Amino acid sequence: MSVAFTIDHTWNGKKSSHLYKLKLSIVHGDLAFFLDAPFFDDPVPKRDESLISLVPQRNLDENRHTQLAQYECISVLIATGSHDVPLESQEYIEVLLGPHGHYLITGYTGQGDEKGDQSMLLEQRPQTLINRKLGRWSSKVSVPFFFLPAPGDDPNDALILKWKFNFCAVHDLPNTVEGREYLSHAKLKGSIPNFHQLQSFVELVLSDASSQRLRSISRASVSSKSVHDNSAIRNLNFDNEFTPNKLKRDLQNGKIEPVSEVLQRYKREYDVSTKQLIQKLMTQKELEALCAQQMQPGEHIVMCGKFWKRDGWFYSRCILILTSLPKLIYVDHTAPFAYRGNLDWKMTRPVSVVQTTDERFNITLADCSKTFHFYDDSEFGVSRWVDVITDVNRSWKAYLVESLGQYDADVLAAMQRQKAAASSGSSCFIL
Repeated sequence: MSVAFTIDHTWNGKKSSHLYKLKLSIVHGDLAFFLDAPFFDDPVPKRDESLISLVPQRNLDENRHTQLAQYECISVLIATGSHDVPLESQEYIEVLLGPHGHYLITGYTGQGDEKGDQSMLLEQRPQTLINRKLGRWSSKVSVPFFFLPAPGDDPNDALILKWKFNFCAVHDLPNTVEGREYLSHAKLKGSIPNFHQLQSFVELVLSDASSQRLRSISRASVSSKSVHDNSAIRNLNFDNEFTPNKLKRDLQNGKIEPVSEVLQRYKREYDVSTKQLIQKLMTQKELEALCAQQMQPGEHIVMCGKFWKRDGWFYSRCILILTSLPKLIYVDHTAPFAYRGNLDWKMTRPVSVVQTTDERFNITLADCSKTFHFYDDSEFGVSRWVDVITDVNRSWKAYLVESLGQYDADVLAAMQRQKAAASSGSSCFIL
């Protein structure tokens, strides 16, 4: 199912002589944009020096431009489709596209006053074509579904996906008092053009046979029932709390392995597939350089996988690595595989891990201060990551109880937060 929109009037409803066309559809699990727009041959955007100064170490996508709104461009805004979320809490994204292949995707909350990170990178750049003879330009771009706010539901049709939406455009208007023309599909209020008026957005409705799966992939916002009501969360049994007596009993019965044996078991189980994956991701020389920089003598890789990682609005493609220390680190997904960070995972600060779908899992730090969302679109094995992290946590806790006879203060505090979160219905758990 596709849906088409046009713009032939300015932001405040005045007729314009220019026509913009946009078609949206779901293609291979992404939201595809097909744009046809008038070409005004405004100046080409200058090199984005601000972006270079912000991320000097990163692989720079020069098609991404943080100042694109100051040039000829179109804007597509997509907000969560749930009607029970207050405007000030609604999440939405803005996708800017320019005729020279530039783009920018930004996350927002509320009425545009609180700006999210401008860090959503496209793996496939927009396919843009300028027809100077006709004076028009076209663009095709696929936005990953997990960039999108959670869609709303239609009680009468389980295949329907709903958002709130606006389609806008900006270009120079020579020989006029205004200097620039601002167009909007939705008629906006006020004395100056403000595209971020959520109350004026129109409805965007699409249908797809895999809508349930797409809901689980979309951004986990406050309206995402598919995430908060997921069976993996509903079925968590808080009676299985890790009490000292139960731990000692399980340890004596051989139900709990030491961490080293847990990791050796997983290494034996996945050694062949892990080696094959590493060989696909990097050369032996690149692997040796990575290990020399990030690992101690004798430390080795147990598992690795290439995932999309989200922290807040920040999305990035990364390689997640579990080492035998054990340690969880993530590096760039392409050479030179620069180190990007690690997950604070210690014996006295266990993380929680929840598998939300076959393709997604979340890791939450012990103090609940941050949740990392991982999405696997290439079958790197979500369940194995959930299993090994859970087993290591269980072994660590067993050791603590056996050695100390009681929980460390950090663990006690984390369990108290777990109980409070469970009683309040939060989706943050300490397992």
